[in-house]
Amino acid sequence: MKKSILFICLAATLSMSCAAQTIERSKINNGELKPKSTLKVEKPEMNTADYGVYRIMSDLTVSPVNLTDPEQIIAVSGNEALVRKTSSSSDDKQKLRPNTVVKNTLSGELGVVSGNLLLVVKDASALSALQAEHNLTVVSQTAGTNLVLMKAADNTDLQLLLEQLKASGLVKSVKLDIAEKRYINR
Repeated sequence: MKKSILFICLAATLSMSCAAQTIERSKINNGELKPKSTLKVEKPEMNTADYGVYRIMSDLTVSPVNLTDPEQIIAVSGNEALVRKTSSSSDDKQKLRPNTVVKNTLSGELGVVSGNLLLVVKDASALSALQAEHNLTVVSQTAGTNLVLMKAADNTDLQLLLEQLKASGLVKSVKLDIAEKRYINR
């Protein structure tokens, strides 16, 4: 008995609420009543990427832990410390170089550009030409394949180097190595 009375009261309240909303909406649509408030939604600022999904963090740098003042360390990864730069030139903001700190705009994780390039060369005989032309050194080469891990010189603009390697016609693909925390779906 109590449940049926409760159910009847709930149904009556719901129907009166729906009727009131319908009347108010019709008044708004007819221009008789103005909405109580308007909701302003601001679009979040999109992080623009400098290379792929990575944004260059020109105010951060990597240095050896044992040579860094402990008060200036932001984070530590192995033997490297992440610290704020005391000054940065406008050249640093635009170029991707080895040991540049980058931020993944999708995951928010910080990473460090190693300066290593993973290349699939079209012909293994072109390897020496690539080394001489672009100042690269071979770190590792997989025997029987055209897969080569190469390191760029320390002050190399890696974005420009990647464009030059792709345009050279000597490589099938090239990928820049960025050391960052990776998340794996399990």
